[in-house]
Amino acid sequence: MEGPAPGANSLIARARVPPTMPLAIPIGILANALLVAAVWSEIPVLGAVLMLANLVAVAGAALVLGGQRKLGARTVVAGSILFVPLGLIAVFGARRLLDDVAEDEFRRLKGGGS
Repeated sequence: MEGPAPGANSLIARARVPPTMPLAIPIGILANALLVAAVWSEIPVLGAVLMLANLVAVAGAALVLGGQRKLGARTVVAGSILFVPLGLIAVFGARRLLDDVAEDEFRRLKGGGS
């Protein structure tokens, strides 16, 4: 019986875990998009402004998935703030993500881990 190839364990150890985001962020962005569609039909100028804000939130979600969790979460908050109270769904998800990032940074600094 052969064991794993030399260096296989180190390769697995170095594998990057894909970033995740709370489900509230995409749900909130989708809810905001539905609101944009409803507003756009009645007041096109306001709909366009809200669409730009929602695109900022979408860019923030892309940043989160790209690994820049802190910047992405802050961008989601900035893009969702115009949608209060509906936008609070995404804001709460982004806040939860920022709390997770802060906790990860604290553990890394306290424990000296990677």
